[in-house]
Amino acid sequence: MPLPGLLLDTPRLKIREFRCTPSDPRWHEENLPLGTVLVFARLPVRIQPVGQDPSVIDRAGVLFLNELQRYRREQIAPTGELSDVFVLSTSEVVEAVRDYDPSVENRPSRPFEITYSLADASLFQRERALMMRVRLGQGAIFNEIEEEVYALLDDALASAYRSRTATRATTTPSQKEMVASVRALLASQYREPMTLDELAASHGVSVGHLCRTFRRATGSTIHAVRDRLRLRDAWDRVAGGCNDLTQLALSLGYSSHAHFTGNFARHFGAPPSRIRGIGRRAS
Repeated sequence: MPLPGLLLDTPRLKIREFRCTPSDPRWHEENLPLGTVLVFARLPVRIQPVGQDPSVIDRAGVLFLNELQRYRREQIAPTGELSDVFVLSTSEVVEAVRDYDPSVENRPSRPFEITYSLADASLFQRERALMMRVRLGQGAIFNEIEEEVYALLDDALASAYRSRTATRATTTPSQKEMVASVRALLASQYREPMTLDELAASHGVSVGHLCRTFRRATGSTIHAVRDRLRLRDAWDRVAGGCNDLTQLALSLGYSSHAHFTGNFARHFGAPPSRIRGIGRRAS
Protein backbone atom coordinates (compact mmCIF):
# COMPACT_ATOMS: atom_id res chain seq x y z
CA MET A 1 0.00 0.00 0.00
CA PRO A 2 1.59 3.33 -1.03
CA LEU A 3 2.32 5.98 1.57
CA PRO A 4 -0.28 8.78 1.72
CA GLY A 5 0.97 11.87 -0.08
CA LEU A 6 3.68 9.95 -1.95
CA LEU A 7 4.91 12.06 -4.88
CA LEU A 8 7.99 10.14 -6.02
CA ASP A 9 9.02 6.55 -5.28
CA THR A 10 12.30 4.94 -6.41
CA PRO A 11 14.60 2.31 -4.86
CA ARG A 12 16.85 5.02 -3.34
CA LEU A 13 14.48 7.91 -2.68
CA LYS A 14 10.91 8.67 -1.72
CA ILE A 15 9.44 12.16 -1.67
CA ARG A 16 6.13 12.75 0.04
CA GLU A 17 3.91 15.51 1.34
CA PHE A 18 3.03 14.62 4.94
CA ARG A 19 -0.14 15.87 6.59
CA CYS A 20 -1.29 15.26 10.15
CA THR A 21 -4.70 16.77 10.92
CA PRO A 22 -5.68 17.82 14.46
CA SER A 23 -7.83 14.67 14.85
CA ASP A 24 -5.08 12.28 13.68
CA PRO A 25 -4.30 9.60 16.34
CA ARG A 26 -0.57 9.96 15.67
CA TRP A 27 -0.51 13.01 17.98
CA HIS A 28 -1.06 10.60 20.87
CA GLU A 29 1.24 7.77 19.79
CA GLU A 30 4.92 7.07 19.35
CA ASN A 31 5.71 7.55 15.66
CA LEU A 32 8.24 5.62 13.62
CA PRO A 33 9.91 7.00 10.45
CA LEU A 34 9.96 4.49 7.64
CA GLY A 35 13.45 5.47 6.56
CA THR A 36 16.22 7.98 7.17
CA VAL A 37 14.45 11.26 6.58
CA LEU A 38 15.06 14.93 5.93
CA VAL A 39 12.00 17.09 6.69
CA PHE A 40 11.18 20.68 5.68
CA ALA A 41 8.13 21.97 7.54
CA ARG A 42 5.36 24.12 6.09
CA LEU A 43 3.45 24.24 9.39
CA PRO A 44 5.26 24.14 12.74
CA VAL A 45 5.29 21.07 14.97
CA ARG A 46 7.19 20.00 18.08
CA ILE A 47 9.10 16.73 17.60
CA GLN A 48 10.65 14.78 20.48
CA PRO A 49 12.71 11.69 19.64
CA VAL A 50 12.52 9.18 22.50
CA GLY A 51 15.25 9.94 25.04
CA GLN A 52 16.08 13.36 23.57
CA ASP A 53 15.05 16.97 24.07
CA PRO A 54 12.14 18.23 21.92
CA SER A 55 12.73 20.43 18.88
CA VAL A 56 10.36 22.92 17.27
CA ILE A 57 10.34 22.26 13.52
CA ASP A 58 9.26 25.18 11.32
CA ARG A 59 10.04 27.02 8.09
CA ALA A 60 13.27 28.33 9.63
CA GLY A 61 15.05 25.00 9.57
CA VAL A 62 15.25 21.30 8.79
CA LEU A 63 14.58 18.11 10.75
CA PHE A 64 16.83 15.03 10.65
CA LEU A 65 15.44 11.64 11.75
CA ASN A 66 17.08 8.23 11.67
CA GLU A 67 15.32 5.14 10.41
CA LEU A 68 13.25 3.42 13.14
CA GLN A 69 13.95 6.34 15.54
CA ARG A 70 10.81 6.54 17.65
CA TYR A 71 9.47 10.00 18.37
CA ARG A 72 6.39 11.88 19.49
CA ARG A 73 4.84 14.92 17.82
CA GLU A 74 3.01 17.77 19.54
CA GLN A 75 0.67 20.12 17.72
CA ILE A 76 1.56 23.81 17.47
CA ALA A 77 -0.43 25.05 14.45
CA PRO A 78 -4.24 24.91 14.83
CA THR A 79 -4.53 23.14 11.46
CA GLY A 80 -2.03 20.40 12.33
CA GLU A 81 1.22 19.48 10.60
CA LEU A 82 2.26 19.84 6.96
CA SER A 83 5.78 18.94 5.79
CA ASP A 84 7.88 17.95 2.79
CA VAL A 85 9.59 14.62 3.57
CA PHE A 86 12.59 13.11 1.78
CA VAL A 87 13.12 9.43 2.64
CA LEU A 88 16.73 8.54 1.89
CA SER A 89 18.90 5.45 1.75
CA THR A 90 20.61 5.09 5.13
CA SER A 91 23.86 3.98 3.49
CA GLU A 92 23.85 7.12 1.32
CA VAL A 93 23.27 9.27 4.40
CA VAL A 94 26.17 7.59 6.23
CA GLU A 95 28.45 8.50 3.33
CA ALA A 96 27.23 12.12 3.40
CA VAL A 97 27.66 12.46 7.17
CA ARG A 98 31.15 10.90 7.09
CA ASP A 99 32.59 14.10 5.58
CA TYR A 100 31.51 16.01 8.70
CA ASP A 101 31.71 13.33 11.38
CA PRO A 102 33.94 10.28 10.76
CA SER A 103 32.57 8.62 13.91
CA VAL A 104 29.40 7.88 11.94
CA GLU A 105 31.11 4.61 10.98
CA ASN A 106 30.51 3.45 14.56
CA ARG A 107 26.74 4.00 14.29
CA PRO A 108 25.74 3.12 10.71
CA SER A 109 22.09 2.59 11.62
CA ARG A 110 21.72 6.07 13.14
CA PRO A 111 23.85 8.52 11.15
CA PHE A 112 22.05 11.67 12.30
CA GLU A 113 23.13 12.89 15.73
CA ILE A 114 21.59 16.31 15.10
CA THR A 115 17.79 16.56 15.21
CA TYR A 116 17.23 20.13 14.01
CA SER A 117 19.21 22.91 12.37
CA LEU A 118 18.41 26.33 10.96
CA ALA A 119 18.40 26.49 7.15
CA ASP A 120 19.61 29.48 5.17
CA ALA A 121 17.52 31.22 2.51
CA SER A 122 19.21 29.40 -0.37
CA LEU A 123 18.45 25.97 1.09
CA PHE A 124 14.84 26.96 1.77
CA GLN A 125 14.25 28.27 -1.77
CA ARG A 126 15.93 25.32 -3.45
CA GLU A 127 13.83 22.85 -1.46
CA ARG A 128 10.62 24.68 -2.34
CA ALA A 129 11.61 24.90 -6.03
CA LEU A 130 12.42 21.18 -6.05
CA MET A 131 9.02 20.32 -4.58
CA MET A 132 7.36 22.40 -7.30
CA ARG A 133 9.17 20.32 -9.93
CA VAL A 134 8.14 17.09 -8.22
CA ARG A 135 4.50 18.20 -8.09
CA LEU A 136 4.70 18.93 -11.81
CA GLY A 137 5.30 15.21 -12.26
CA GLN A 138 8.82 15.57 -13.55
CA GLY A 139 9.79 12.06 -12.46
CA ALA A 140 11.08 11.51 -15.99
CA ILE A 141 14.07 13.65 -15.06
CA PHE A 142 14.58 11.73 -11.85
CA ASN A 143 18.37 11.84 -12.06
CA GLU A 144 18.30 15.64 -11.79
CA ILE A 145 15.83 15.53 -8.90
CA GLU A 146 17.85 12.88 -7.05
CA GLU A 147 21.05 14.86 -7.48
CA GLU A 148 19.40 17.99 -6.09
CA VAL A 149 18.07 16.04 -3.08
CA TYR A 150 21.61 14.88 -2.26
CA ALA A 151 22.82 18.47 -2.65
CA LEU A 152 20.12 19.59 -0.20
CA LEU A 153 21.22 16.89 2.24
CA ASP A 154 24.87 17.93 2.00
CA ASP A 155 24.11 21.62 2.46
CA ALA A 156 21.77 20.88 5.38
CA LEU A 157 24.51 18.83 7.05
CA ALA A 158 27.12 21.54 6.43
CA SER A 159 24.86 24.13 8.06
CA ALA A 160 24.03 21.82 10.97
CA TYR A 161 27.67 21.04 11.77
CA ARG A 162 28.72 24.69 11.44
CA SER A 163 25.98 25.60 13.89
CA ARG A 164 26.99 22.77 16.21
CA THR A 165 30.56 24.10 16.32
CA ALA A 166 29.58 27.75 16.69
CA THR A 167 26.97 27.40 19.43
CA ARG A 168 27.25 26.39 23.04
CA ALA A 169 24.77 24.07 24.70
CA THR A 170 22.57 25.57 27.40
CA THR A 171 23.76 24.48 30.80
CA THR A 172 20.56 23.73 32.71
CA PRO A 173 17.27 21.95 31.98
CA SER A 174 15.38 25.16 32.75
CA GLN A 175 17.37 27.08 30.11
CA LYS A 176 16.70 24.38 27.53
CA GLU A 177 13.02 24.50 28.42
CA MET A 178 12.98 28.28 28.08
CA VAL A 179 14.58 28.19 24.62
CA ALA A 180 12.12 25.52 23.48
CA SER A 181 9.22 27.61 24.79
CA VAL A 182 10.44 30.73 22.97
CA ARG A 183 10.91 28.74 19.76
CA ALA A 184 7.33 27.44 20.03
CA LEU A 185 6.00 30.96 20.60
CA LEU A 186 7.91 32.29 17.61
CA ALA A 187 6.71 29.41 15.42
CA SER A 188 3.05 30.02 16.23
CA GLN A 189 2.99 33.78 16.82
CA TYR A 190 5.68 35.25 14.56
CA ARG A 191 3.12 37.60 13.04
CA GLU A 192 2.46 39.18 16.44
CA PRO A 193 4.42 42.24 17.68
CA MET A 194 6.05 40.49 20.67
CA THR A 195 8.71 42.56 22.42
CA LEU A 196 11.79 41.24 24.16
CA ASP A 197 10.47 42.69 27.42
CA GLU A 198 7.24 40.70 27.05
CA LEU A 199 9.07 37.50 26.18
CA ALA A 200 11.49 37.88 29.07
CA ALA A 201 8.75 38.72 31.56
CA SER A 202 6.67 35.72 30.47
CA HIS A 203 9.64 33.46 31.28
CA GLY A 204 10.66 35.22 34.50
CA VAL A 205 14.13 36.29 33.30
CA SER A 206 15.89 39.48 32.27
CA VAL A 207 16.06 40.54 28.62
CA GLY A 208 19.83 40.07 28.63
CA HIS A 209 19.59 36.55 30.03
CA LEU A 210 16.91 35.63 27.48
CA CYS A 211 18.92 36.94 24.51
CA ARG A 212 22.20 35.35 25.60
CA THR A 213 20.66 31.96 26.30
CA PHE A 214 18.69 31.88 23.04
CA ARG A 215 21.70 32.85 20.93
CA ARG A 216 24.00 30.33 22.61
CA ALA A 217 21.47 27.53 22.05
CA THR A 218 20.42 28.37 18.48
CA GLY A 219 23.26 30.39 16.97
CA SER A 220 20.80 33.13 16.05
CA THR A 221 18.95 36.03 17.62
CA ILE A 222 15.26 36.00 18.48
CA HIS A 223 14.62 38.83 16.01
CA ALA A 224 16.43 37.00 13.19
CA VAL A 225 14.47 33.78 13.73
CA ARG A 226 11.15 35.64 13.81
CA ASP A 227 12.00 37.59 10.67
CA ARG A 228 13.08 34.37 8.93
CA LEU A 229 9.70 32.80 9.74
CA ARG A 230 7.80 35.85 8.49
CA LEU A 231 9.74 36.04 5.24
CA ARG A 232 9.41 32.32 4.49
CA ASP A 233 5.69 32.48 5.12
CA ALA A 234 5.69 35.40 2.69
CA TRP A 235 7.72 33.43 0.11
CA ASP A 236 5.22 30.56 0.15
CA ARG A 237 2.28 32.94 -0.18
CA VAL A 238 3.84 35.09 -2.90
CA ALA A 239 4.90 31.97 -4.82
CA GLY A 240 1.29 30.83 -4.55
CA GLY A 241 0.11 33.99 -6.29
CA CYS A 242 -0.52 36.55 -3.52
CA ASN A 243 -0.72 39.97 -5.22
CA ASP A 244 -1.51 42.41 -2.40
CA LEU A 245 1.94 42.89 -0.93
CA THR A 246 0.88 45.77 1.31
CA GLN A 247 -1.77 43.67 3.02
CA LEU A 248 0.63 40.73 3.21
CA ALA A 249 3.28 42.92 4.81
CA LEU A 250 0.86 44.24 7.44
CA SER A 251 -0.52 40.76 8.18
CA LEU A 252 3.00 39.52 8.89
CA GLY A 253 3.77 42.35 11.29
CA TYR A 254 5.80 44.68 9.06
CA SER A 255 5.23 48.40 9.38
CA SER A 256 5.00 49.06 5.64
CA HIS A 257 5.26 47.65 2.13
CA ALA A 258 8.77 49.12 1.80
CA HIS A 259 9.94 47.57 5.09
CA PHE A 260 8.69 44.16 3.97
CA THR A 261 10.05 44.23 0.42
CA GLY A 262 13.45 45.47 1.62
CA ASN A 263 13.77 42.63 4.12
CA PHE A 264 12.49 40.12 1.55
CA ALA A 265 15.06 41.16 -1.06
CA ARG A 266 17.92 41.07 1.46
CA HIS A 267 16.95 37.61 2.70
CA PHE A 268 16.22 35.93 -0.63
CA GLY A 269 18.38 37.99 -2.98
CA ALA A 270 15.36 38.95 -5.13
CA PRO A 271 12.23 41.10 -4.68
CA PRO A 272 8.78 39.50 -4.28
CA SER A 273 7.96 40.33 -7.92
CA ARG A 274 10.55 37.73 -9.03
CA ILE A 275 8.87 35.05 -6.91
CA ARG A 276 5.19 35.89 -7.46
CA GLY A 277 3.07 33.08 -8.83
CA ILE A 278 5.77 30.50 -9.47
CA GLY A 279 4.07 27.98 -7.20
CA ARG A 280 0.72 28.52 -8.94
CA ARG A 281 2.35 28.14 -12.35
CA ALA A 282 3.90 24.87 -11.19
CA SER A 283 0.60 23.43 -9.96
